[in-house]
Formats: sequence, C-alpha cells, structure tokens
Amino acid sequence: MFSLFMGYASTAQETPLQETSLYEKGQFISGQDTLRYRILYPENFSEDTSYPLVLFLHGSGERGNDNEKQL
Repeated sequence: MFSLFMGYASTAQETPLQETSLYEKGQFISGQDTLRYRILYPENFSEDTSYPLVLFLHGSGERGNDNEKQL
C-alpha cells in the first residue's frame, strides 16, 4: 500500500501547470457591484454554435479579489 501511494505522489509532482493565460479576464458591472470572471472559449469557437456552460464554484482557499487564485 505504501508503494502505491509513493507512485501516485511522484506522478502528481510531474503534472505540468495549466496554462492560465488562455482564460480571458472579464467583469460584469451592475450599479456599484462588480463581478470579475474568467472565461475559456473552446478551440475553434464560433458564435453561431451553442456550447455547454461549465461553472467552477471555488472553495474558501481560492477566495479573494485578485481574479488569479481561482485558476
């Protein structure tokens, strides 16, 4: 069981970081409230095509107003 854990841990360390520059920054302003968001468009995005919407509801570890920790 110990060797299985060590194999998993070494694999996790070799995983490259995700490219965060692909996520476009945006903000929605309503009155005095501002909602900052990030959006990642599919490859070959077309405004004429419908796509599913996927939301990431982050935990307390990614909170803040820098719009970076969520990535």
